[in-house]
Amino acid sequence: MVSIRQQECAALADLLSKEGQSLLGRAKLPKIIIIVLGALVATNTVAELVMINLKSPETVKQVVMIIYTCLGVVISVTAALDVAFRFEEKASKLMALSSSCLDYNRNFMIDFKRNVDKQKPEVTIVKLEALIDSQNQNLANIHSSAIELGVNSIRIANKYKI
Repeated sequence: MVSIRQQECAALADLLSKEGQSLLGRAKLPKIIIIVLGALVATNTVAELVMINLKSPETVKQVVMIIYTCLGVVISVTAALDVAFRFEEKASKLMALSSSCLDYNRNFMIDFKRNVDKQKPEVTIVKLEALIDSQNQNLANIHSSAIELGVNSIRIANKYKI
């Protein structure tokens, strides 16, 4: 049972790490869009001055104004979606959960070895049962946190079901 839970925790850490990395990649795109389009929108005043100096027709001025307005809308929508989906925040939380799985595995094995007393097998069994119960609860909490962050960890839980 212990080795199965250790394997589950390692598989869960791997899944959470991969999902976190994927979200970090998605978090970069909105920022790139905002920076690039923001730089373009910053040229709005210069474009207006150039059109005035060149005595551009009113139709051209309106088209340019519409283009700059659309760029501004795209920037606003991109920024709002970035805030709404919180990719970077979720990625950080997933990476922290992955790390806690690995830490948990290490700490569990240390505690496991500390609780084995060949002189007192009855006490050892009671301590190890409590440790296993704690391990199960911690894994359930990690699965729950992963699901709250949008990661379907159920297939891992089902794969290592006892």
